[in-house]
Amino acid sequence: MPLVAAFLDDAAHDTEHILTGTAALTYTDAADILTRLTGHTVRHRSVSEEKVASRIAAHGVPAAFVTVLAAMDVAIADGDEDRVTDTVERIAGRPARSFSTFENKGNPMKQLLFHDDVQFWFETLRVIGHASYGGADFGEVVATASQITAGDYDSWHDAWLATAERVEAEARAAHPVSARDGFLRASTYYRSAEFFLHGNPDDPRIEHAFTRGVACFRSAIAHLAAVEPVEIPYGETTLSGYFYRASGERPKPTLVMHNGFDGSAEELHFFGAVGGQERGYHVLTFDGPGQATAIHRDKLPFRPDWENVVGPVLDFLLTDPTVDPARIALLGLSLGGMLAPRAAAFETRLAAVVAVDGVYDGSTAITTFLELDRVEISRRATADHDEELDELIAAARDDSPVIRWAYDHGRYAMGVQTDRQFLAALLKYNVMDGIAEQITCPVLVCEAAEDLFFAGDESREAEPRRLYEHLTAPKKLLTFTATEGAAEHCHSGAQRLAVGRIFDWLDDTMPPRPEHYSWHPPNSASWPAAN
Repeated sequence: MPLVAAFLDDAAHDTEHILTGTAALTYTDAADILTRLTGHTVRHRSVSEEKVASRIAAHGVPAAFVTVLAAMDVAIADGDEDRVTDTVERIAGRPARSFSTFENKGNPMKQLLFHDDVQFWFETLRVIGHASYGGADFGEVVATASQITAGDYDSWHDAWLATAERVEAEARAAHPVSARDGFLRASTYYRSAEFFLHGNPDDPRIEHAFTRGVACFRSAIAHLAAVEPVEIPYGETTLSGYFYRASGERPKPTLVMHNGFDGSAEELHFFGAVGGQERGYHVLTFDGPGQATAIHRDKLPFRPDWENVVGPVLDFLLTDPTVDPARIALLGLSLGGMLAPRAAAFETRLAAVVAVDGVYDGSTAITTFLELDRVEISRRATADHDEELDELIAAARDDSPVIRWAYDHGRYAMGVQTDRQFLAALLKYNVMDGIAEQITCPVLVCEAAEDLFFAGDESREAEPRRLYEHLTAPKKLLTFTATEGAAEHCHSGAQRLAVGRIFDWLDDTMPPRPEHYSWHPPNSASWPAAN
């Protein structure tokens, strides 16, 4: 789009340069120039011209300095890109960053809905993807999305709740197979309804939608063969989950699955649990601290030492004699792509670990906009007061729907009160300082080429590749591309493709053992009953 001219008073050279949109320069570059020339920290992201102008004024930048910074481009007059680059390097003190970092990059997976809100689009695609295993119907999703105002959390909740309630009501009156299908879809829609509400943990709509979603899922699995809810002993309480029992009489390979920052054990049904069961795997899914039932029901916040979560889960799993103890794999989804490798670094009972997708440092998803080194972020995030950092986070929340949601949900899931406390907490979620190197079992690191949270750019390497490079155990990097329609976070929209490749790797990594041992009937009566 054409850009309105902006004016820069370069005191160092006593000349006036006109900024136009004829060559590409990111807001990051513009903000750094403003910071250097004014002595005020200025940060911008993709925002309206009015918001840019008001924020510049708030930082004391002279009105003559900038008439407007529009879209995400700022450039020097005459379209001289060399002059643009030279100016950035001279004033900002570092090389210019390419505008292409923030572009679509040619991804054929266009935003079919919510064209101006990448967060609402991704969460819609996430729901669409669950159709692969019966968790949604495309028409229902599109009809619901058409009732939503982009960026409006209340609108999002109301539309998904209405769809969930309608689908649930029809399921309750349906015959068994139809009821199963309806309950599965309703469970997805209820989960989606409360997704954006966590900025206010006391909002009663959260509890209502979450409870109904779990109830619908449990109604659905009552119509499924060999899927049962379980409660896994964990300290003074239990972790909620589901056991998918494969058919056959011999001990089975088993995949233990957990989600990440914002998913649930119920959602894992569509991300590989039923896919594993149909391939002859037992699958155990669970919600750990900070996740779904653990935070909703028991108020258990996240903890970074995930080995102390996986350990009790494996203790529970190994009470079932139909589980082959030599063929147990662990899969973590999203932020679970850091949590699972973290557990594997300390847990020797695992035969393999899968990171979907790989994460070396979980904090990068919410700290890149700060453009500070990790030590400085940690120091400032843990300080008693840091108004400037608070302002930077507030500005990023205003400018980015992804950052806004991440900090809202992060406070909720981490059990903290402020955005800076969440930032400080998430810095602990990594496999740095030699932890990744401690893993000894084979590791599959999945990578989504266009990941909304963890893809790299010119200034940083993608998180899956950072993890992969630090592994010393047998390893494989599996990249999913835009051409395949699988390049989005956790390969949403391409679950069948992703599940197939993951289980093919597991088949090769954990082949059947010689059947030289006897089998005994399962005795799950000793397992704690699910609520």
